[in-house]
Amino acid sequence: MHGLMIAGTGADSGKSCYSIGLLRGWRDLGIRVQPFKAVTVVDLHDPSCPHPGVWQRGVYHHCFAADRDWAWWHNPVTVLPSADGATGELLVKTVHIGQVRLRPGDHVLFEELPDRLFTACRQAIVEAIEVLTAGTDVVIVEGAGSFHQHHPQTDLVNRLPAVSFGLPVVLVVKGADDTTASRITACVRGSAQAAGALRGFAINGVTDPVGLPAITEQAQRMSGLDCLGWTPQVRYPDYDGSLRAQQERYRVWADALTAGTSLMSLDVAQPMGS
Repeated sequence: MHGLMIAGTGADSGKSCYSIGLLRGWRDLGIRVQPFKAVTVVDLHDPSCPHPGVWQRGVYHHCFAADRDWAWWHNPVTVLPSADGATGELLVKTVHIGQVRLRPGDHVLFEELPDRLFTACRQAIVEAIEVLTAGTDVVIVEGAGSFHQHHPQTDLVNRLPAVSFGLPVVLVVKGADDTTASRITACVRGSAQAAGALRGFAINGVTDPVGLPAITEQAQRMSGLDCLGWTPQVRYPDYDGSLRAQQERYRVWADALTAGTSLMSLDVAQPMGS
């Protein structure tokens, strides 16, 4: 099994940007890649959303960046949020099965689901993982929120994929400041069973790299992880939801990861035909 899991120290850390950048970068190197995200809360404000079916929107950009046709096993559980973001329609393998409550940051409260709905979600995720682990493609797994934000017994978004895939895990932390080290350390302590697979961390959205060496050294010392690089606050081309604009955004992130981190060179991929 080849691949990598991109986890974060919280919501909006840059997990999707890193995942999409890796998918596009490795795809451009001739490597067969597939995306996986156990659970997505769809961004209904994305201008590209009218293109795919509603159940495909959670990993639409991931599949497009990887040049793969969407399949249910790329994202077995999808949540369509209500207007106020407090609840969402729950879709499992494209079929609506009920509702779920949400917290800010697209945090799905699986612990509140009835046993029947929770079991349906977990089984679909397990089946999807079995499909992908049976293949030979490189899999980029994206988590949600952070390990320490979910209850271990009901964590379907980070812990279940991390343990089931058994892939190296990279933490993405947003911003370099005096809280960076503590945020990374909290996530490491909360990762429990996945801790043995943690490969390192990367810092996203750096605006001032002058103080970065001291912040990085402190984060490495406190967390016991290596820093795998950093990416700046990325400036995107104008985005209107068109296919051309989407491709440009994927390329921007692939280039940023290549220039600023060692993620693209991690020994987790195999070339086409191998």
